Amino acid sequence: IYYLKFSLYSHNCTVSFYTYYLDKNKKQCLAATLFLFFACLAPAVGFGALFSVATNHAIGTMEMVSSTAACGMIYSLTSAQPLTIIGSTGPVLAFVACLAQLSSAMSLPFLPVYAWTGLWVSAILFISSITSASSLVKYLTRFTDEIFSVLISTIFVVEALSDVGRTFTSPASTFTKALLTLLCASTTFGTATFLKGLRNTTYFTKTVRDTLSNFAPTIGVVTASLIARWAKLTHGAGVASLPSLAIPSTFATTSGRPWLVPLMDLPVWARWGTFLPAIMATVLLFLDQNITVRVVNNPRYKMEKGRRKGNFIDGMHADMLIISILTALTSVVECYCF
Repeated sequence: IYYLKFSLYSHNCTVSFYTYYLDKNKKQCLAATLFLFFACLAPAVGFGALFSVATNHAIGTMEMVSSTAACGMIYSLTSAQPLTIIGSTGPVLAFVACLAQLSSAMSLPFLPVYAWTGLWVSAILFISSITSASSLVKYLTRFTDEIFSVLISTIFVVEALSDVGRTFTSPASTFTKALLTLLCASTTFGTATFLKGLRNTTYFTKTVRDTLSNFAPTIGVVTASLIARWAKLTHGAGVASLPSLAIPSTFATTSGRPWLVPLMDLPVWARWGTFLPAIMATVLLFLDQNITVRVVNNPRYKMEKGRRKGNFIDGMHADMLIISILTALTSVVECYCF
């Protein structure tokens, strides 16, 4: 798998200049890059804020964004399927929230518990990779893929609607700020949806329609951001200013704690006890990773490179190995690890 992957690098570097600067599809390449930027950054920022609340600010946006960026680059360069996006999901957030509550109930420090759980998860995933446990994915059907896709999509939609709804019920928010939040959310969704469907209409020329359709998500985000900025400058920060994330001015953790986790602060019995929640976290990561790669490698996406020379299931074992290593590293340096 790795010989095949690195053998393709030289070809990709040779044709990259032509593909981007001279080929007629360069706009789609740029649009896809911008779309993936927001697709990776937005969940990292959103889940970072949710993790901050669930873990009492032990893990926040800074940790989430930095780990997503670092792990994403390492995974893309070393994995067999670099198109897989590395990031958090709703089920993982629910698990971490339960782990934080369990740590508080047992009077144990959360960060060492979280780190030891991540190390156990890394060990189990490593064993699953060298024993070819990912081969079990061949028993999954398209029904499983579709249900998984619907579940993840539903969680994102519900979280987005919940965030907007909380602005109307929170005592710290005014009705003006709630309406501005609703306006920005509706503008983002409406603009992106309308421009995406512009390709199938007769408005403008085909070039204009294709360009607006390719950059639809980016235009939607930028438009809503400009509206929020205009409202703040026009009506004042105290009246129409949307809440911002708590991010330090320098590269540091959200709460100002050290990056390295004090692993030895956890009692010996608790270190072994974290093996039990690690089993549940491993199941989440194992299914999440393998089903996602299976969906990405679906024949309808026409993945050509490497498909004729190897079985993509072989690459899933290598990908699981990379995930296990990244989980161990991020567990030690106090970032989001699973």
